Amino acid sequence: KPVRPSDEELEEAYDSVERWWRTMLSDVDAFSRGLADLDGVPAVRFCGEEPYDRHTLLLRPVGQISMMRGLISAMKCADRAGHQLSLEEAIRRINRIDWSANPAGYWRDVIMRADGKMVARDEAYQLAGELITYFIAGEWMDETRRTALWRAWNQARGRTTDEPVDPEKPADPLPAAVS
Repeated sequence: KPVRPSDEELEEAYDSVERWWRTMLSDVDAFSRGLADLDGVPAVRFCGEEPYDRHTLLLRPVGQISMMRGLISAMKCADRAGHQLSLEEAIRRINRIDWSANPAGYWRDVIMRADGKMVARDEAYQLAGELITYFIAGEWMDETRRTALWRAWNQARGRTTDEPVDPEKPADPLPAAVS
């Protein structure tokens, strides 16, 4: 039998969610830009005027789901490491990530295929979320977690992570984390 939270708990939860959404919509560059120019959203979202706009994937559900997973995970990662990562700082770092749909970019074979089609599977969201966690909170990730991400990212991209490295398809290093 469910127990209804108190009015105070509900009000506190609402205030927290409202703060998150207000901050997301005003501080995430892709969202604030989109809200300021609704007619321009399709061109960015579908790679119209600029084929590899750095905000493309954030205007698609796969990017938004992945971003939220990564954002929450990054804040938890920092907290576990004994650091405070504010929502504002995490979003500042999100804005430094290249969200373009460039087939040569780091999202290929993660949440998008080389042909530009999106990959909307839970495994893709998990990997993308972990990659975003690394981008935002890489300095607080332990080596085991970072190595697991490197392996998963390279395997998704068809790269071998076995020793010795396959000279035909060598594993790529992870892209640089943002700060």
